[in-house]
Amino acid sequence: MPTTAYALVSQVRFRELKTRIGLAAFIGVTAWFFAPSPWPFLWFVAVLVTQIADWAVFRRFRMNPEWVPDRPYVILSCAVTAAGVAVYSGIAAWLWFSGGEIGRAFALVQIAGGLLHVSLHMHHARAILV
Repeated sequence: MPTTAYALVSQVRFRELKTRIGLAAFIGVTAWFFAPSPWPFLWFVAVLVTQIADWAVFRRFRMNPEWVPDRPYVILSCAVTAAGVAVYSGIAAWLWFSGGEIGRAFALVQIAGGLLHVSLHMHHARAILV
């Protein structure tokens, strides 16, 4: 029974879900510390929404690892992943403009960490992670 690359990505994303949410909480608290405002909290809520959407879309791959998705489902998977990445990294732009010198440094570290994370998983299913 071969497992599709999408199923491998979904298993890794599911396994790392708690880590992504925990890291988002840390990033949000840090962002609030550098530039107190309601935006870090709202950003964290948006992260939770995109992570739930990611969990729901990729659940189908986890439940049936041999399932080969049709083109619309691949597009949906890519769109959900792209939305999650955009929201997750969006706090960096806010920190860049509102967090002063330290906020800019933290924003760079956060973006670099995100790029490293994606590059570690890219070999499984490039379309989803590009």
